[in-house]
Amino acid sequence: MIRNSLSKIRGFRAMPLLKGSLNKNFASQCYAPYEVQNVDKSFTPRVTKTLQLKIKQSDESKKSNVDLGEEYSIPAVDVYDSPAKTFGPTGEAKRHKIKSSLRKLRVPVKSILGKHVLDARLLLGGSDLKSAKYLFNLLEAARRNAANNGLDTNRLYVKDVLYGRASFKKRLMIRGRGRADVQNLPFCHIHIVVHEKPLEEFFTSLLEGNASEGFAAHLRDQLRRQEVDYATIRNYQFILTAKGRQQRRHQLKRRVEMQLAENQRTGIYLSREKVRRNILREEVKDMIASYQERRAQTHLEGYEKRMEVFKRNQKNSD
Repeated sequence: MIRNSLSKIRGFRAMPLLKGSLNKNFASQCYAPYEVQNVDKSFTPRVTKTLQLKIKQSDESKKSNVDLGEEYSIPAVDVYDSPAKTFGPTGEAKRHKIKSSLRKLRVPVKSILGKHVLDARLLLGGSDLKSAKYLFNLLEAARRNAANNGLDTNRLYVKDVLYGRASFKKRLMIRGRGRADVQNLPFCHIHIVVHEKPLEEFFTSLLEGNASEGFAAHLRDQLRRQEVDYATIRNYQFILTAKGRQQRRHQLKRRVEMQLAENQRTGIYLSREKVRRNILREEVKDMIASYQERRAQTHLEGYEKRMEVFKRNQKNSD
């Protein structure tokens, strides 16, 4: 009877719970001598809650020499909600009732998931699809929102693109021989979320030779506007061009092999992946320190310029 009663509760598995809660003799017995006395009626599948079944020993169970006491409580089933998603600082953008179908959105959405925002802009901007233009405008809005939230736009990646079907609009469609039919025009909703990749992870991908093409093009434009010298361009060669990124990957591979040979001569045995991580970790630390120094200097220069403008306007007003 207990097996039939518990089988009505979704997600309950009687045998493992009874084995873990009671002794082996009871687990090997038939469930019929035990009957369910009380079940918590406030059970709801979407709320985290544990049900308690109170089992009372019947007359037939007393003959089996199983001592349970007057009543025994076992956890029947645990139902947990899915954990809430915790996002860091992100930029989001939504648009409702876009005149497009889910089938037409599927291809451009898959092409930008997980990519750098600048790469996604290049992909969507070069597409002739009407749905890609909607996504391009929405991605720009998400990038601007992220910049307003204080995120670094150079480290923004597309985290999620959620899209779903909206209500249809019915229109009249004229058919042959004086007939008419109903035409359903599809609409959908889109929600784009971009997030900022951590500094260590971002610079590690750069030092591995996996810089995105959009970020490389953006960096080339910045260096061109600043009119930097040749030595500075050489320092960023592993990001700016595809050939530089390829050479960086080969150079890292050779450094790992040389370090493995050196460790073998000195009697130190480390895996290839660990040696690779150690090499990258030291370079990433130096890169992060120089990046934070340049960023602080840029903020200081901007603050001084704003203060000069403020003082000049204040003087003119007086």
